[in-house]
Order: sequence, then C-alpha cells, then structure tokens
Amino acid sequence: MNLLKTQYLEWAGNFFGGGLDFEHYEILMIQYVPKKDRKIETQLMTTKWFDYRLMHPMMATYYFYKLYKVAYQNFFRKAIDHEAAEFVRPIKVNPKTHQEDFLLSREAMTFWRLRQAVDALGMRYDFFLNYAFEHCFRVLAGGKVMAPRPAHLKSEDMLANAYIAWEAICDSTLQIACSPYFTASHYVHSSMQQDYEDFIVKQIQRRRVPYYSLSACLYLYDAIRIEKALFVFDEFVIQNAIEHAI
Repeated sequence: MNLLKTQYLEWAGNFFGGGLDFEHYEILMIQYVPKKDRKIETQLMTTKWFDYRLMHPMMATYYFYKLYKVAYQNFFRKAIDHEAAEFVRPIKVNPKTHQEDFLLSREAMTFWRLRQAVDALGMRYDFFLNYAFEHCFRVLAGGKVMAPRPAHLKSEDMLANAYIAWEAICDSTLQIACSPYFTASHYVHSSMQQDYEDFIVKQIQRRRVPYYSLSACLYLYDAIRIEKALFVFDEFVIQNAIEHAI
C-alpha cells in the first residue's frame, strides 16, 4: 500500500485484510465479487463516509467485518452469555490462515452488499452496526436468542431507521473524520476534501448557535480552512467563533 495513504489510514488500526496493496485488493475483488456489484463502487466513493473514501472497497469491507464482529460480540455479551462473548466468532476460522476471512464465508456477498448499502447512505460503519444490533435481534422457537446475521441488518426498514438516527446525531453532535487527510492542514483541493468541507459547513449551519461549532471546527478539529469559513459565514459568526476560541 502507498506509504502516504497508509499514513492517512492509521486511524483504522490493524485488522485482517487491512495491509494489502492495491493490486492485491483488485485481484480479490475481481475474483470474488460479481461485476454488477463492482460497478457501483465508483458511485459509492461520492456518498460513503469520508474516511472510507481513502480505502479500496475490499479493504473497506474487511474493516466493516472487523466492526461487525465487535458489534456481534457486544450483542452476545449483553443478550446471551457475558463470559463467552470474547470467544464468539461470527464466521469460521480459516484453517490455513487461522484468521476469519469474510471472503471465504457463505455470507461474503451479504457482507459486501450490506457495506454498500451503508456507504450509499453515508453513515459511519460503527454507528450503523451499533444501531442495528441494538434494534434487531432474532428469537428462535423455544425462546433462544440469536445474534443477527448481516442479512437481518439489510432490511429497508432497518436502513431507513438507522439513517434517521444518523441524521439526528449529525444535528446534535459534530461528526468529524478521523483521517488527517481531511484536516485543513493537509488540504490539497481534492474533490474528497472539498466534499468534506461542504459537509462540515452544512453541520455548522444546522446549529442554533453556529459560531460555537465553527470555532471548534477551526481551532479544535482543524476541519475547515479559514478561507472557506470567511467565504461562507457572515462577519458576526466569524468574529464570535474567533472570540470563543481565545
């Protein structure tokens, strides 16, 4: 993987499938993902949460599975067996690699398409999965509780309700990208960075008292350039944002 891009992806941590180079990801995608599913990835690069736009779709799906496993174990811990939760795996371990590889599971394309559905709505994976597991559980005959599988999380109602909750949290709490690529300090006029700044502006404009959020985005999160702020916001908001930071 490109060293510069690796620097921008350190926030994701280490996970199986996370350190491959672009060519390897491309080979895996061509090998395992049908052409019709590959086609929409270009469009999803303009809608998915900003941090994931730096990832190859295959890397993003491995990361999605990592977070699915965390949510799965948390559900198991709360609803089924607290002590056994850390040993539970959503899919079988590959005997050759001793790792859980979602690509080799029967649900490989279900994971892939669920990740795509979340990308289409622009939600962070952790937010969606936490919401989905909190609002979805499966009870079998005899009253036995089972942790939901990815297919259970992909219903239209689940996605719609999760998106409503996502919009609500965007209204109440600033959503800031993790990657330093999206900071004002690393701004190089890329389309991804421009889209992110526009997203930040919209978040600030949704606030009843926007200068508090603008001050945080300028001086705490480095999430917007002063040039952009001066272009978008009036003098009153700018002045109060500066004074609030002093």
